[in-house]
Amino acid sequence: MKKILITGASGLLGKAIIEKMLESSDYQIYAATTNKKKLEQFERIEIIETDLLVSENCKLIFEKYKPEYMIHLAWDQRALLEMIKQMWIG
Repeated sequence: MKKILITGASGLLGKAIIEKMLESSDYQIYAATTNKKKLEQFERIEIIETDLLVSENCKLIFEKYKPEYMIHLAWDQRALLEMIKQMWIG
């Protein structure tokens, strides 16, 4: 079974990828998110509730789960909100 880590798993793309991958039994899915409640509808995945902005958390995930593949969809929304605020407010 292939181990895959999906960051940003609770977002629109993350959930769509999880749904597609669950159609195959070839994957052990590790789903990293800041909000595990958004992923509780899925079976056969391991939800990792964490803050990836903390580098130690990233290190621990790779040491513990040892994923072979990674789909990185996580991003920091605070930076986007700050950019929008600067554009509109100045």
